Amino acid sequence: MSKKIKKRSHLSDIQEGVVRQFLDDCVTYEIALDRTVIGLLIDNLGYKVVTPGKLVRKDREIKHIFGDPDPFRNIEDEYGPDGEALRERLNAANNSESTDEASTGEPTESDSVGDVLQQDV
Repeated sequence: MSKKIKKRSHLSDIQEGVVRQFLDDCVTYEIALDRTVIGLLIDNLGYKVVTPGKLVRKDREIKHIFGDPDPFRNIEDEYGPDGEALRERLNAANNSESTDEASTGEPTESDSVGDVLQQDV
């Protein structure tokens, strides 16, 4: 019996990439958004903010000792590493599509007829 891994978000990889890029652009261009809008975007990505700069999966249970001055020091940010993995998946998908198009499309420049024609010119 295999366990089904619960998906973090209902968004597709491309949709998640668009939302992440939007949030990154808002930071880059210093565009101020309402906290509610940012909260909803982060929630739809499947994260919750445990402390500024640390986002973890919504379904992750976090235990800490009450009164600890830094209760989240052992919690690692999951948003950044997940974003890098998403970019790698999207780049891999784009690269495989471009190689598929090149192999099924027009002949490449390195075919034998093309080599002969280039020598004659």
